[in-house]
Amino acid sequence: MLEGKSVVLREYRKEDILTVWEYWNDPDVKRCLMRDTPFPVRKEDERKWYERLAEKGYRYNFAVERKPDRRNIGGCAILEVDWSNRYGTIAIFLGKDYWSRGYGSEAVRVLTGFMFKEMVLNRVELVVLAFNRRAIKAYEKTGFVLEGVSRDRVFRDGKYCHQYHMSILRDEFSL
Repeated sequence: MLEGKSVVLREYRKEDILTVWEYWNDPDVKRCLMRDTPFPVRKEDERKWYERLAEKGYRYNFAVERKPDRRNIGGCAILEVDWSNRYGTIAIFLGKDYWSRGYGSEAVRVLTGFMFKEMVLNRVELVVLAFNRRAIKAYEKTGFVLEGVSRDRVFRDGKYCHQYHMSILRDEFSL
């Protein structure tokens, strides 16, 4: 369990399946995700994903829980770790009711801190869709900087959009 001021990152539990399934099937949440999942996500697919978590190798998945009431408000993950080059790639999603309240930036800060302190990585990176200004603001609040653009990389809402590549280095990160 990783703890911040307003959120806790903890292991996924079986009782999280329904909540996560509901979040992933919200059209506003879905359009911001990088993962190309069928829409809508079936409950049985979410159950299968949960059952396979232990087989992921270097992939770390966390439920994001709001501290005061211990409510699951989303999830985050370390998608990839390159141990030779000391970097990792992250992703996060929150249920729509929890957007723009500081929970996302707090979860990213806690996860990034874990990667720098406990995993002793030098770099953390992510990708985000250019129209997702709310998420970009949360990443910038944590210290991530824009380092590249993949033009017309993703098709959303009937048109192509850019994908931003952002990163933070260990010496740029402050708790």
